Amino acid sequence: MASYELWNMASSNLVGAFSSEGEALSAVREAIVRHGESYADALALGCENSRGASRVIASGRELADRAMGRDAIPSDRSSTQNSRSA
Repeated sequence: MASYELWNMASSNLVGAFSSEGEALSAVREAIVRHGESYADALALGCENSRGASRVIASGRELADRAMGRDAIPSDRSSTQNSRSA
């Protein structure tokens, strides 16, 4: 079973361990609501699988966007909007 870890990259401290990514993102979302969006700048979310292999899922602004449910905005939205109106 995988575990999800939220780290403060500035202090190298473990903020929390969670059984699902959703729980970890909920904690990030709550922290952003309480402390402001810049709070997530120092955070990183990682996942460790049952074999002990770890990977970073998201950090900083990308983590904040993921926690708040914002999708990445295409760099050229105007061309997409123009093609829809044609």
